[in-house]
Amino acid sequence: MSFVPRFRVFTPDGDHAAFVQLKPGIEDRLRQLDVLRKFMIYKAAAGFVMVTELGSPASIFVVAVTRARTLGAIRGIRRKPVRFGKIEWLPAELIDDSIAALLPPKIVAVSKDDLAFMKEVDETGSIEGIKWQRLTKSLR
Repeated sequence: MSFVPRFRVFTPDGDHAAFVQLKPGIEDRLRQLDVLRKFMIYKAAAGFVMVTELGSPASIFVVAVTRARTLGAIRGIRRKPVRFGKIEWLPAELIDDSIAALLPPKIVAVSKDDLAFMKEVDETGSIEGIKWQRLTKSLR
């Protein structure tokens, strides 16, 4: 079963949705997540929400990350008929640090090559295995 984590990224120019079709190999997945992180750097992201389905136990897993806080929740799924279980809030220490690390710090140095890559990826709206789109415009 293949799951597609969905991200809602909060940036100064509005919210963006990113859909990551995870590849099977861990190295490929890490590269994909690095591209997502670079997208967040380029957009000066202040936070994000990640939602994905888990296979065992069948559930929906949600994590919200800002510079001030990380929150997580899990909710079981029953398939026939479709029903959802009780929401279980997770303490921050149970959420893998690698998820929160996707949000870049406020200040970060990037190379010219990385900046060119980030600009190209933003303009095309996708790269193999990852698509994103602007959901809302900035309220500013």
